[in-house]
Amino acid sequence: MDSISAKELTLTFVSEKYPHKLIRHLKTVKKYQVKMEGQGIYYAEGDLIPIQIIVTRQLSETENLWLRSLTDKLKETKDAKKLIEDYLGHTKNNLYQSVMDTIIRANQRTFKEVNSMGDIFMEIVQEKFDKKLKEETDKNVKRIVGEIVDKAVEDAVKKAEDAVKKATEDAIKKAEAAVKKAEEKNKTARLTERISLIQKKYAKEKPLSVIADEMETVPDELLPIYNVICKNPDKTAEEVYELVFCH
Repeated sequence: MDSISAKELTLTFVSEKYPHKLIRHLKTVKKYQVKMEGQGIYYAEGDLIPIQIIVTRQLSETENLWLRSLTDKLKETKDAKKLIEDYLGHTKNNLYQSVMDTIIRANQRTFKEVNSMGDIFMEIVQEKFDKKLKEETDKNVKRIVGEIVDKAVEDAVKKAEDAVKKATEDAIKKAEAAVKKAEEKNKTARLTERISLIQKKYAKEKPLSVIADEMETVPDELLPIYNVICKNPDKTAEEVYELVFCH
C-alpha cells in the first residue's frame, strides 16, 4: 500500500489514430482538461493519476522513432531499417531488446523485406524467424535434459534421504545412549548417597531395623548394603557401591 505514490504514476494510452471519442468523453463527461504537450502527446488533467495519450501517427519521426513503431502496421521498410540501425547501438539494453522483439513480432512481413537489403537484419533478428525451425530440437533437447536432470535429482534426493535417515538414526542412538548413561549416572549417584547415609547411621551403632525405619523402608531392602558395610567399615561409599552392585 502506497509503496509508490500516486503522484509518481502516469496512465498511458497509445493509439495509432487520434481517439476522438475518448477525448470527447474525458472533456464532456469527466470534465478533464486535455492539452497537447507535444507533437502526438496529450495530457488529461483532473484525475488522481495523470493520463497521457500518445498518438503514434502524429509523433515526430526523428524524435519518437520507437514510440511510433509500437504498432502492427509498420509499412515502410525504411522505418524498419532505422530501427535496426538504432538498435545496433543498444544491443545490450534489455529494454531495447524487449521493444525490438515486440515490434518485429507484430510486423514480420515488413522486416522480412528488410532482410533482403543486407546483413544488418540477419545479424540482429534472423534468429527470431528461425525459432520455429529449432523449436522441436530445443523441445527434444529440453525433454532429454529434463529426464536426465530429473533422474539425477531423484538419485540425489534418494541419497540425501538415506543420508538424513542414517544421520537421524545415529543421532537417536547417540541420544538414547546419552540418556541411558545419564540415567545410570544419576542412579549411581543416588545409591552412593544412600550408602553414605547408611554408613553414617552405622557409625552411630544404629541397628539395621532402626536405620530402615529412619529411611522409611524395610530392612530387607537395605540388608545387602548393610552387610557389606559391616564387613568393610573403612570402605568409601563408592567402594561399597562397587562391592554391592558391580560384582
